[in-house]
Amino acid sequence: MSASAVVSRLHAFVEALRLNGARPATNDLIDAVRALQLLGDAAVATRAALHATLSCTLSRSLAEADIFDRVFELYFGATPDEGAPAMRALRDALLARGVDAVRAERLVAELLLTSGAHHAVLDAFLAGDPERLAELVDAAIESTDFEGLRSPLQIGYFTRRLMTRLGVDEIEQRFAAAAGGAGDREGAALAGAGAEVLEQLRRRARRAAERELQKRTVVAARRAQLVDRDLRTLDARDLEELRAHVRRLAARLRTRLAVRQRRAARGKVDVKRTVRASVATGGVPFSVQRARRRRRRADLVVVCDVSDSVRQASLFMLELVAALADAFRRTRSFVFVDRVGEVTALFSVNGHAPSTAPDAAIAAILAGDVVPVSNNSDYGRALRDLYAIAGTAITRRTVVVILGDGRSNYRAPEAWVLAELRRRARRVLWLSPEERGTWGYGDSELPRYARHADAILVVRSAADLARAIDEIAVL
Repeated sequence: MSASAVVSRLHAFVEALRLNGARPATNDLIDAVRALQLLGDAAVATRAALHATLSCTLSRSLAEADIFDRVFELYFGATPDEGAPAMRALRDALLARGVDAVRAERLVAELLLTSGAHHAVLDAFLAGDPERLAELVDAAIESTDFEGLRSPLQIGYFTRRLMTRLGVDEIEQRFAAAAGGAGDREGAALAGAGAEVLEQLRRRARRAAERELQKRTVVAARRAQLVDRDLRTLDARDLEELRAHVRRLAARLRTRLAVRQRRAARGKVDVKRTVRASVATGGVPFSVQRARRRRRRADLVVVCDVSDSVRQASLFMLELVAALADAFRRTRSFVFVDRVGEVTALFSVNGHAPSTAPDAAIAAILAGDVVPVSNNSDYGRALRDLYAIAGTAITRRTVVVILGDGRSNYRAPEAWVLAELRRRARRVLWLSPEERGTWGYGDSELPRYARHADAILVVRSAADLARAIDEIAVL
């Protein structure tokens, strides 16, 4: 592939990167084009050289580098037809069906003259030229609008659009006309060979449509798996990608919660009052009456264990809560290992850009600037500290959420503190990253704490956390 051919494909490549969550800017694209022009043939001498040339200008982080690698393989890796069955020329297909060589040549010539004009795709099949056919398929892809392709269920529709671009209807008509003008035996052979040609073309078009879908959704499947994976199994690259996804998830949750609040303020239609009001107008309900229920946003107190076993889940929880702070009347956030520290101010955006405040807060927590993170967990002491710091501020409008595994290293659990918090608060919820089957074994004190919590929810993944926050926000 030449440098000019790469440049012609570069706009579509950058668009695919953006569709998959990367953020190459216009100036990055300009830098990539300049790099290709400057390096010339050296930039495209090998696939590795092309990858190095483009990655240094179009990927900005570890997460984007992963997206870049996946999309690059689809655009500049193996061709769509690698591994496909070998293409057979029409003459060979006729010979395989018992037509002698002389008659096969004559049928091919008649097929070419059927409409008095050459057809590029049919010519490629007649000659058995897969490279020429691949070029024609690529040209058809470039002229076909795949903008709405987002689901595997759409593959059949876009395959048909691509085949239309390739002129399948005309090819089918030519074969039908040629088969009708031949004898019974030769006509049947020509019809069978034509069906083989059309099937090969359909398979190539379908593979091309599937590849276009991959280019647009190459990260979507991985992201869906990542959201459902146990947070304790993620590596550094996974965490960075998942944090970016959590921010997008928080934006969607914020929009949904805002819609719920607007609907609650408007109220539901009160059928009885509406019917009674319509008596004055002869039964026509000119005035729709609504039953309004005043919803008060809750105060939220979040307490997260940041010891090694649950730290990642806690940090994602805090980041989600910070992103959804406007869904609550007042939010206070705490972290603990063997003692409690408040991080409400760290996760606020005052003095920080919204995108950097969570990063700074998480860095401070991991560095041990808030509480010592290398100590052993002590839930009893942490609960007592929490009660001393925030106990008087917890009222019937407060929802208390504790995230932790309840493993207190055989120290006093001090469950009475949780009982007191429940007495004061609107609700007390416990989020556990451990499955129920492990509760109560070893140093786990969760069965004791469960007696004083309104509910215990298992949260092992980012998806579980998002669902929990969604439920908490409407309490």
